[in-house]
Amino acid sequence: MKRSFRLISLVGAAMLAASLMSAALPATGASAGLANDYHSDAFGDPMDFSNPEDLVINTNEAMFVGGSNKSISDGQLHFDAAGAFQFDPVWPGSPTAIPQGREGANKPIDADHYKRFIIRMNAPEGAPVGLRWFNCRAANSTCAGGLAWFATGGWQTYDIRIAFDGTVPSLTTPWSGQMLGLRFVGTVSGHFDIDYIRIAPDGVDGGEIVGGPSIDLRPTSKLDFATAAGNPWDLDSLGDIAEVVAIKPGYSLANNVFSGCTVGTDSTQFPGLVYNMPGNAMIDAGRFKTLTFEYSYEGAFSTQFRPGGGTFARVFWFSPDGKRHPTNSINLYPNVGVAQIRMDHPVTQFQGIEPTKGVATGAPWAGYVTSFRINPNDTRDSRCFKMGRVWLTSDDPSGTVIEIPRRPAGIPKTLALKTSKKKAKLKK
Repeated sequence: MKRSFRLISLVGAAMLAASLMSAALPATGASAGLANDYHSDAFGDPMDFSNPEDLVINTNEAMFVGGSNKSISDGQLHFDAAGAFQFDPVWPGSPTAIPQGREGANKPIDADHYKRFIIRMNAPEGAPVGLRWFNCRAANSTCAGGLAWFATGGWQTYDIRIAFDGTVPSLTTPWSGQMLGLRFVGTVSGHFDIDYIRIAPDGVDGGEIVGGPSIDLRPTSKLDFATAAGNPWDLDSLGDIAEVVAIKPGYSLANNVFSGCTVGTDSTQFPGLVYNMPGNAMIDAGRFKTLTFEYSYEGAFSTQFRPGGGTFARVFWFSPDGKRHPTNSINLYPNVGVAQIRMDHPVTQFQGIEPTKGVATGAPWAGYVTSFRINPNDTRDSRCFKMGRVWLTSDDPSGTVIEIPRRPAGIPKTLALKTSKKKAKLKK
């Protein structure tokens, strides 16, 4: 049976204020036939904490700040709080990164459709908690709205209507239109267990939806450039990699996976793998626009450009005129393992003067591409990583027969950095 209560006046917690009408529902189990929930609709994977893709916990920045002893086990998220904490059921992504994966910039929340935040949790009695939402990628107070309530202690299911209600008077952005982020916050000391979170529309049951993992992004049904050119970038042989840059000796290739460690601060270059262009093929950028690759790496997630940070990739490509074109960064998440971006997305290409190069960049993904490189981890310290298969696909179905343009004589492919001429010599 549903019961309603009004929370009145919270003093001393910065993120909370006056009052909030909230509902605490009795415990409910998984219900068959439920759907129409943001995570299920966007990713085919509800936030039921039954698989690691549901939330990045190996970090202390970005989508999970504060808290300790964080884990996902037995279908629940667990952590201990000692003061302020926050985590993002929907993280906008880095302000300058290429939108991808579960980032809100890639899959915005339709706030006019999804109007309820439902969370089943075991929380300390009287814990001040709340929500923040953002309609900009910076995720700061200039584009934020918020609300607040007190947890009643023990296991409860809270079904909260997301709307500005005056409980956080400094954050006035309404819940409407396209939202890029949604954050759960609190200030308390104690233990939390969270069974599930839903961002749901009106008119649906508030019970748990069980599912996952996420939709497999590997584009096996689409036409792939390297496959069409004669040799897919599946790392089944040494011929798939033309050059290795700033990766320590001892890297290896086995079972379609390249394993290595970056040189880090001892190198003036960032680590990269240059992929072989079969038969002097050139990429038709007007056709092949979606990049997908498999990866993993050691250590915690970070977007910081510093030692210990740099868990993001970057792509470099060359046009027939010999010019080098870097992209913006691609966040790599330790709980996912597959990244996918659109090379023609408006924010994909880096705009400005590339550091240490003094050359203006920002050309759109267009025309022909003579060389293609992925920096698997742009980091200033040594970090180990794995790179798996790479696909650069079109919207055509797999098996479509097309003519692949070939690099004319006299046009160099301009591999990677001109200061590096090392060919790939991999251990089997």
